[in-house]
Amino acid sequence: MLLGGSKGRGTLIFKRKEYHFEVSGVSAGLNVGASTMTAVGEVYDMKDVAKFAVTYTQLDASVALGGGVGGQQLQNENGVIMTLHSRTQGLDLNLGKVSGLTVTMD
Repeated sequence: MLLGGSKGRGTLIFKRKEYHFEVSGVSAGLNVGASTMTAVGEVYDMKDVAKFAVTYTQLDASVALGGGVGGQQLQNENGVIMTLHSRTQGLDLNLGKVSGLTVTMD
């Protein structure tokens, strides 16, 4: 098994307040390439911002729409759902079976 990883930063806007966070991702399987990804998304079923910063796992299969555009839906242990719409530049081949994303607040 091979492991791949990624890191990033983001801003969550919740009840008109901004929260800065960091993300680190992991997938198990075949991961090849180097790429840059930007993503925007929505967060659902979150009543308290303290429920946001934990590990998310893939809820649905990723979708690649061509031209580096894709999407993914993840859910954490608190039932919070994150839907991401992404654009990737560069080469990234991921044949992983498990995908996760850990969110930590700044």
